[in-house]
Amino acid sequence: MLTTIIIIIAFSILVVFHEFGHFIIAKLLKVKVEKFALGFGPEWLGFSTKETRYSLNLIPLGGYVRMLGDEPGSEGVDSPFGYLAQKWYRRALIVVFGPITNFILAVLLFTMIFMVGVPTASTNRIGDVFKNTPAFTAGLKPGDTIVKINNKPINVWEDVYNIVHPSAGKALDLIIKRDGQEIKYRIIPEYNTEKKVWLMGISPEKEKFGLLTALYKGCNETYYWTELTLKAIWWMLTGKIAPEVSGPVGIAQMIGEAAKAGFASLVGFIAVLSINLGVFNLFPIPILDGGHIMFLIIEAIKGKPVSLKKIEMAQKVGLTLLIMIFLFATYKDIIRLLLPGPK
Repeated sequence: MLTTIIIIIAFSILVVFHEFGHFIIAKLLKVKVEKFALGFGPEWLGFSTKETRYSLNLIPLGGYVRMLGDEPGSEGVDSPFGYLAQKWYRRALIVVFGPITNFILAVLLFTMIFMVGVPTASTNRIGDVFKNTPAFTAGLKPGDTIVKINNKPINVWEDVYNIVHPSAGKALDLIIKRDGQEIKYRIIPEYNTEKKVWLMGISPEKEKFGLLTALYKGCNETYYWTELTLKAIWWMLTGKIAPEVSGPVGIAQMIGEAAKAGFASLVGFIAVLSINLGVFNLFPIPILDGGHIMFLIIEAIKGKPVSLKKIEMAQKVGLTLLIMIFLFATYKDIIRLLLPGPK
């Protein structure tokens, strides 16, 4: 039940930020926003302000922003406060800020992780000792410094990995420094079936950063994952790597696994997911934000809007393509669930 709630909250955060990007720019440009909805289907909860209805709908996946005059023939299409009455570049700004806020969200989430603290590999000090693990039972404590394992000096955390992970359940003799004194422990690691390694139940000391440094690192991390996402897409398109996509089922499963791994893992995964959502929405596929931007660029070049008939035809093709991607991703999710091991 808790995992389900976390999954719904994670999806909701991504949707709210994305739609808020469209919403806030529309408001700043004096375009009337009639509705800001989280979810689809019948309204569950909601309230209204002077010009906007805010609602939480029954199906808690997805969301949308509805603006005055945002479709040909709709009410308010000729109003100066209507969406279609705006210059092409103003409409493009409203559209593009949906994906942009996904990147902003990633920066904020990564910044939070760096401020809370990230495990550092250049240490031999214990940051956390997890309950009900061999290390916890033996009596290891956060702040302990690992001096040696099986008489091998420990200088950085990688030294711990290299000894513990392949230990095959054999007892390990540790020398720990605590309050200036050296203490000896004998610990038998336990096998972790998910990670497929032997573990004692400890993690390295965390390094915390101030706001400005964390923000800088958050921007760098967002850039890194954006670049990696684009490279992966290119490699799949060029056949360098096998196509590998996840649908809602697979993503929900990964969110659940990230939640089990801890707060930082969950927040980091949501940040990466937000980047993927931002990148995907910028693809020039009709019905996606990137498709709308493509039509607006064509309008700017031609000096007049693309005909409604051509847009509708392109949107049908785009919808068909998205459905095919969705079905393929869902198929891959089901295969991963039914057949263990790499696919």
